[in-house]
Amino acid sequence: MTPRLSVRALLRGAGSVAIALPALEVMLPRKAYAAAAPVRLFTHFTENGVVHPTWYPSGTEKNFTLNKVHKPFEPLKQNLIIFDGLTITQTSNQGSAHMRAKTGNLTAFPNGGGDGRSRGQSIDQAIADKIQGPSRLRSIEAGVFVRGNYRDAMFFSKPGQAALTEDDPVKLFTRVFAAGVPSSGPADPQAEAELKAQWLRRKSILDGTLVEYQRLSTRVSRTDRTRLENHVSALRDLEKSIAPGSGGASSMGCKMPTQPEVGDFVKESRAQQDILLMALACDITRVANLHYLTNKVVFSWVGANGGTHHDISHRQKSQSDNLPELDAINTWYATQVVYIVERLKAMPDVDGRSVFDNTIVFWPNELALGSHKFERAPYMMVAGKFPLANGNTLETGRYMVYPKGTLQSGLLCSLGQMFGLPITNFGHPMWHQGPLKGLI
Repeated sequence: MTPRLSVRALLRGAGSVAIALPALEVMLPRKAYAAAAPVRLFTHFTENGVVHPTWYPSGTEKNFTLNKVHKPFEPLKQNLIIFDGLTITQTSNQGSAHMRAKTGNLTAFPNGGGDGRSRGQSIDQAIADKIQGPSRLRSIEAGVFVRGNYRDAMFFSKPGQAALTEDDPVKLFTRVFAAGVPSSGPADPQAEAELKAQWLRRKSILDGTLVEYQRLSTRVSRTDRTRLENHVSALRDLEKSIAPGSGGASSMGCKMPTQPEVGDFVKESRAQQDILLMALACDITRVANLHYLTNKVVFSWVGANGGTHHDISHRQKSQSDNLPELDAINTWYATQVVYIVERLKAMPDVDGRSVFDNTIVFWPNELALGSHKFERAPYMMVAGKFPLANGNTLETGRYMVYPKGTLQSGLLCSLGQMFGLPITNFGHPMWHQGPLKGLI
């Protein structure tokens, strides 16, 4: 008879650093191998709007053609839901347009007189309250190039309280995977110092756990054994990708790569994505949020050399304007979402499906247009056979067009309902219109 393992089970390796296990059949209650896996949310938040003529599809709800910027999604077309016609709720005279757009985007609530803090909870955090279960971290917020600029927030654990993003992949890795790290706030300095010291000695924190993994593998099913092997391999690759120091060989014959370059947007982005993906796969969290702050970033790697992302976006004055450099930036973002989805699809879940089938990848954008427009704002979801709280499966492969003036608060309400929140509206009462019609 195979003994059960706690879902919180940790294996302890070198230097008493604990490594989380992936979700395994052996963690489930007896006779529950076919039990439902946890549902998850991955929010991919970008800024500065889009070019409408190259963003929105053409055609009907279920028979549509993807536009230029969404071409990377062609193999995933039947997994998409693209929303058109939504307006970001906002009020005048309460901070800059960027501040209003960010603070209200996921809360449908105004900020407090221009302080960059919404007076409502964001939908991702409301969902985290609902689905956290035994996961160690309620949610994880990662940033790319935020660099301490926390003036305007978009994730709010409660009214007025921002869930700030962690910009440093090493600190984020430590918070997620090292033992003794609190579930919120900054990483524990002692645990972080220990982890860094081991890296600098070319000593992987995984080495000390391998014997324990091997011993565990003799007690589990063939399916679980495969999950363990894939988990160890993926976690080692992740550790190597963000390790400080350069050159030299580590134990087990693994060559330590050089530290990610300071100021390398692409490498930092990928490191943060991989940490969040692993955290979801290990059930360390069920809500992962990623925010790109690009007001000072030049996207030279996609040929957008005409200024920063923010500067380029302001050259678009109307919905009909074309802007190839902004297209190139948003197409690159599309490839990042595709990467996230493909990684999730490759991760087996405890119910025999993929982690992707139990995850909604949500891509909101701060603005409709970079020139501070809120109408016809771009929102989209990518999902597999996502199980809705009402027992149905989320219908994807749709281009949902709504009448002008439809507020994004309805989308937030619908998203909450997908995860079982017992709500009929979301956000400030002045904007209550109910859930989006026809979505679920």
